[in-house]
Amino acid sequence: MTKRGLRAGGNVPENNTDIYMYRIESGETVPIATEDYREGQPQVSGNRITWEVYNHSYKGDVFVYNADTEETLRVTDMDVDQRTPVISGHFVAWMDERNGSSTHDVGPGPHNSDIYLTDLEKGTETLITGEGPQISPLISDHWIVYDKSSDVEAELTAVRYR
Repeated sequence: MTKRGLRAGGNVPENNTDIYMYRIESGETVPIATEDYREGQPQVSGNRITWEVYNHSYKGDVFVYNADTEETLRVTDMDVDQRTPVISGHFVAWMDERNGSSTHDVGPGPHNSDIYLTDLEKGTETLITGEGPQISPLISDHWIVYDKSSDVEAELTAVRYR
């Protein structure tokens, strides 16, 4: 069994990172994600913050916090990795291993990670990519760019999502 991210046992606090927000107007520091897990890779767009969480089963999930409503939404909840979330407005994209692992994983394939997109307003989820391992998404108002990774040559791909 390969363990990634968080080490269990007595050293959990040393590997436990949290997400905080600083309100410039008031000088207030607001805890966003402070569980006994490793929260990281925060991205901000407007009033929303997204991040990945590695829990005690060593699998990543994606969360979004709305600073206006002070509500946290769990975007993914599977027994496989969903990580490296990015956000633009009410759209969140991430690398997802439900159809196979990424090439960065140790162990047997299939290596067929994908990029998924969620529209937070509509509550819909869309598969953006096809065959092969796709990783490292970036998002703008209309485009998702990701790395189609292979053992020999990686290539960047851009997809217009709206």
